[in-house]
Amino acid sequence: MTDTFDYIILTYSVSYLANATTLHGIMTAALPKTKVLLTAEFALSSSHPNGKPHVLAALTSNALESFLDGTSLQAVHNAVSPKQTEQIAAKAGWKLTKEKTLRPMGKRTRGAR
Repeated sequence: MTDTFDYIILTYSVSYLANATTLHGIMTAALPKTKVLLTAEFALSSSHPNGKPHVLAALTSNALESFLDGTSLQAVHNAVSPKQTEQIAAKAGWKLTKEKTLRPMGKRTRGAR
């Protein structure tokens, strides 16, 4: 019996990966298991001024993580843009069929303490 799935979803998880090579490996491994790969990640941009500090903090954290050995407990290890995700997926054999950027409605609380 072959394990196949209707679709595989990567949801807000890419930034936790050590690097883009790991993402490529996951996408390559997923290809024979499904015909549909869905991703939902942060766009690394903001259309609202209140979101810009969060984007800059994530990119700064990613830049600092790139100098470490990968054992850090910080949340952002791998800040990959939608275009970079598309390029990694294409290298793994996937073809983009639809892309959409959603704008959050209301107050976002991710990361709030």
